[in-house]
Amino acid sequence: MIKISMYDRCKDRYCLDESIARELYIKILSVMSIKNVMKEIILDFSRIDIVSSDFFYHMIGRLLKDYTSDQVSSVVKIINAKKTTQSSFLFTLEHYNRYFRDSDYKQKIDEAFGVNKKVLKEKDQPVEKRKYKKRARKEDITLCSF
Repeated sequence: MIKISMYDRCKDRYCLDESIARELYIKILSVMSIKNVMKEIILDFSRIDIVSSDFFYHMIGRLLKDYTSDQVSSVVKIINAKKTTQSSFLFTLEHYNRYFRDSDYKQKIDEAFGVNKKVLKEKDQPVEKRKYKKRARKEDITLCSF
């Protein structure tokens, strides 16, 4: 069993740093990739108030490309986590497990977030294609009295 204090790792009450999440991902991946060895990684969230969804994606979500949520949750356990952290962890497992295995779901999510589409912001469009708001002129304004 490997126990990791998230407070000591993040050096704060907030787990937001993606580089720390990637380091933990590599550690978890190395444990999971060892055949016929069942180790548990205990993530202790004592004194942690906030964990970003990006942090969970980089630490756990990426594992779900190669492993099922059952495989990940059998190795990775969380303790002393607030309810919101527990919910985010479970959501990450469920969402990315489905995302990497259900092509229809993946397509809908990608479309919703504009992945794989070239989305031009208005400032990036040629000047002649930009939409300008019509400014009100004095003669266009009707005064109302109440």
